[in-house]
Order: sequence, then structure tokens, then C-alpha cells
Amino acid sequence: SGLSPGISSLTYEDSLQVGYLESKVYSDNKSLIANLHNMENELIAKDINNVSKNRHNLSLKYIDNNKTMQGYMLAYEGKYDGKPIIYIADLVSTRTNPMIGGKLVMEFINLYKHYYSDKNNLIPILAQARETTGYLLIKNGLNNFSKKLKKNVSVHELKTYQVGKDTMHTMLIQISELQSQ
Repeated sequence: SGLSPGISSLTYEDSLQVGYLESKVYSDNKSLIANLHNMENELIAKDINNVSKNRHNLSLKYIDNNKTMQGYMLAYEGKYDGKPIIYIADLVSTRTNPMIGGKLVMEFINLYKHYYSDKNNLIPILAQARETTGYLLIKNGLNNFSKKLKKNVSVHELKTYQVGKDTMHTMLIQISELQSQ
């Protein structure tokens, strides 16, 4: 499935741009900045797992007309309690264009639909998000997610915790068939 303009796959080769973007976006809360070494390892591990386990790359980036990364979403398939799950580990965008985060989420939904939902593989999604940004995007996008997939989409908050001055949410997003009336 073709990606929207400005959006492409995020890979380990993007590590430096990801680190730079994080340092700009999280300048107000340094505790949220992933150590560059850890981020690079996570991107490399995701890419190796995708290839070795024949999984699709669900991680995305948004590049502007100046070839500068303005946002990214780190997402990948893994296991949770021994069952398949899709992790949304990070969703970051600059404040230059408030639409970037939404575009990344919508593109992720398209990928989920194409690779999972259309094949009746309704793997749940585990997301960690900052209350003031990604959390609101996900909560507000549920209706679109449900309509796009033609499925029920529900969110269960697993935990809420503080990182510095930010409230973080861990959410389990479950997708199920629509019940006929």
C-alpha cells in the first residue's frame, strides 16, 4: 500500500534524525528523551525482527519539503504475555505543523488495516503516550480508526504514571468485529 506524501518507513538509518527531533520536542522534559544509543538499538532490533520474522515495518516518519524529519512513530509487532501485540513505543512530532502527528496516526491505521485487519488478524495495540500529545491523538482518533477498519475499537487504560512533569498513559487498544444489530 502506497504511503501519503511526506511519509515513509522509519528505519535504523534514521537514528540521528530521531535523536535530534527528540531533543527539540522534549526540550521541556529531558526525562522523556530516549538515550540515542537505546533508540538506535530499538530501531535496529525492530528492523532485524521484521526481516527475520517476515513482519511489516509499521514505523513511520514525516519528512518536510526541506528533507527534515518533522515527526515519527515507532511501532512494531512483538509479544506481550506470549501473545502477538503491536507496540506503539513512541509518537513524536514538532509543533511546526499540528497535523503531522495525525497524519502519522492515520497512515499507521492504513498499514494496520492493510496488513492485519483486512486479513482478519485483529492483533491488539499497546501504546504509551504523553497526555498532552499522543494520548489525545489516539483517544480523539478512535472513531476514525473504527470507521476506517469497519471494526469495534476500544481502549483500556492499563496504567498512568509520571515522567518528570508529564503524565504518561499505557493503553491497550483492542479491535473486534462489529456486532450486527
